Parts: sequence; C-alpha cells; structure tokens
Amino acid sequence: MLEALADAATSGSVALLATLRPEGPIWPVVRRLVQRKAATLIELTPLDVDDVRTMVASCLDGEPPAALLEAVVAAEAVPLFIEELLATYEQRVNLSLENGEWRFRPTKPALPAMVAEAVAARLDELPGGR
Repeated sequence: MLEALADAATSGSVALLATLRPEGPIWPVVRRLVQRKAATLIELTPLDVDDVRTMVASCLDGEPPAALLEAVVAAEAVPLFIEELLATYEQRVNLSLENGEWRFRPTKPALPAMVAEAVAARLDELPGGR
C-alpha cells in the first residue's frame, strides 16, 4: 500500500510521517522507496551525553545532579524513556526540588509504568503470550 501511494503521488507532494524499526516487516519496502527517491528516511539515534544533559536540565528547569545524569545516560538516551524515567523518579520521591536545588536519591533502577506497559504489550503479541 505504501508503494502504491508513492507511485500515485507523482504529480504532487505528499507528506507521510511514520515510525518503524529496522527489524519490522515494512523495512524492505521503505528501503526500496528511498532507493527510488520516492521517500526520505530520517534515522534517529540515541542522544549523546551532552544532549541528555541538555534535555534533563530542560525538563527540570535547572541543573541536574550528577548521579541523576549517570542513571539517565545508562537508560540508553531515548527521549521518551528519559521523560518517563524522570517522572517515575519524582513520583517515587527519588528526585525532589529542595531549596531551589534538585536532589537525587538513587535506589534500584526504575522502570516507568509506560515502558513496562509497552513491554507487556509486545510480550502479549509473541506466540504463546507471556
């Protein structure tokens, strides 16, 4: 269907935004479209350490504690996961604003509820379920 859409859009411009993983079944189709110059592929990579620091500081509206940055960088620097991890740390009171300064009390690694739900849903899709 994606190839048919690209073929039909020869007389004008069409914008279609999609997300995919390289191991997905649509990947060969996307590669063919890119080779034909019928599509542009923008590959996203994890954030580097400086980008993580910038994102966390922006989310907190202040300088993050070093231990928090270490924990977040270890989470593979995926922006959605970083936001969810920060929210989880705040909910568990591992991360709090005290006298205008962020404090982080590390405990066992947190798995944000949203991520846990996504993993559970993917496991349910596997043959035989969980």
